[in-house]
Amino acid sequence: MTEANTAGATRRRKQDAAHPPVGRSRDAALVWGRAPGTDARDSSVRRYRDVAQLAQRVEDATRLAPVIDALGTPDFERALLEIAQRHAGVEHCAIFRFNGAALSLIGAASEDGSDHALRQSARYANEGYWQRDPTLIAARQRQPVAATPAAPLILRLDPKRVHDRQFRDEIYLKTHVTERVFVCGERGGWHYGVSLVRTSKTGWFSREQLTRLEQVSGFILSLAAKHAEILATRGGQVGEELASVDSIAQRVVSLFPSLTPREREVCARVLYGLTTQGIALDLGIRAESVATYRKRAYRRLGLGSRHELLRRYLAALSPAP
Repeated sequence: MTEANTAGATRRRKQDAAHPPVGRSRDAALVWGRAPGTDARDSSVRRYRDVAQLAQRVEDATRLAPVIDALGTPDFERALLEIAQRHAGVEHCAIFRFNGAALSLIGAASEDGSDHALRQSARYANEGYWQRDPTLIAARQRQPVAATPAAPLILRLDPKRVHDRQFRDEIYLKTHVTERVFVCGERGGWHYGVSLVRTSKTGWFSREQLTRLEQVSGFILSLAAKHAEILATRGGQVGEELASVDSIAQRVVSLFPSLTPREREVCARVLYGLTTQGIALDLGIRAESVATYRKRAYRRLGLGSRHELLRRYLAALSPAP
């Protein structure tokens, strides 16, 4: 090695000793890849860092306003999803309240604006699939009711490794779920869980995304619990409101009095999630007739889709305070 190369290597070793680069730090507190020091340059960096963090907090607070304003309304799940989407690219979310013997669906939302997450979550809750879910089993075993709220438990699930084949196929694989993160914990004597899902469209959560979710998990869980408490004071939960065709049909009569009896029957089955062919078989009419009654009902109500019908139905059952 030449004398010049030797001198250069010596200088680099001295620089690393004074300001260790990321990955070889003597201290975990790093600022822009350097350990904090005492010279003027480090003071400037710290001031810049503090201003940047303050700006980020102001921006975050501004973005939180919609989800806080939506507490107790049909728009809450969508607002909560936007937070999870911004931090980790979440496509679908659902909120549950549960104890050892029961689980209730509070609400759900999908990134594309469809009712896919709501339908799948209602099926998961109403048809007993939750009792076979290894995630829920682990959550119930590891989350005793505490005197004070503890840090949320975060559980990750790879659907392909679920042993229960029917549960795996019906709940996850048929809908192309790649990974599910379940944030759960105790609030006010109840267990709450927020299911966050990514499909084959976006793939697995990255390490950075999981870290971001962990950082906001307590906030997400507390918001979900508060939303559920507000709904409970009004006597409504989505899982119960979509539990059966008969219960939906009874509510549709009072909620949509302008519809004819056949239009109400069709709308009740649309809300329950039956296909056009399924409705035709259930009512003993042709599929073309189902389409006609549905179109007439939507026109009377000023709606354009099943999703709009569902939103109108849920909004009518959750009146503003």
